[in-house]
Amino acid sequence: MYVFKTNKLLFILYSITLFSATGIPPLMGFFIKMYVYMNIIKTYMYVFSIFLVILSTLGAYYYLRFFQIMYSYNSKKEIFLKNLNKIEALSLIFCSILNIFLFFYPNHLHIILENIIISNIFND
Repeated sequence: MYVFKTNKLLFILYSITLFSATGIPPLMGFFIKMYVYMNIIKTYMYVFSIFLVILSTLGAYYYLRFFQIMYSYNSKKEIFLKNLNKIEALSLIFCSILNIFLFFYPNHLHIILENIIISNIFND
């Protein structure tokens, strides 16, 4: 059975989390990767930034491959339909809600990151 057809809520929550980890804009994972790349480029570490972009591309392939399997894998076994315990379910819901919130209000993430960066600069 397809996960998409059998448990749509679980599929949507996993999809949001996977797209964020892949770095699809404007989800939270994209902004985090963008800030890391910007800071690496500011320190003139160009070879390292190219290396990270290549690794990020390879990681995106694997995340999107998992998404494709989740969407189109047909099996008699229900491999994706295990019962989640409370901690797993709450963490998945929290990450998805945070990603959706930051999708609509990305300025909050910028403010939080700027405050963290400024506090680290002045505390050192």
